Amino acid sequence: ELLDIGGFFDKVIRDYHGDESGDKKHITDWNVDDAVDYDVKKLGQDELSMRVRVGRNLIGFNLPGEMDKDERIKFEQKMLPAFDQLMEKYGGKIHSLTPDFGDIGANPNLISK
Repeated sequence: ELLDIGGFFDKVIRDYHGDESGDKKHITDWNVDDAVDYDVKKLGQDELSMRVRVGRNLIGFNLPGEMDKDERIKFEQKMLPAFDQLMEKYGGKIHSLTPDFGDIGANPNLISK
């Protein structure tokens, strides 16, 4: 359990970041100004490909290595609305690695030949 070893890792992370007191806080700001244009073609570059890797778990789901097929399907279905919002704003496509959604139905994002 993380709770059993968390104290050790807290010390390691604070040491790495030079935070002896533990008072430093990382602030993540995902707010994107609408005035910023992220079109890389305007910079003379080709289209980019991005892989979204979920390396941490969401509340209610095991870490990916501990998920069975049913949990992976539920996880992907939970993430699809977020990906839809990203595609609406930035474009792109989803290429799912989940072969099917089992009893729930066909996976609309399945990579096919």
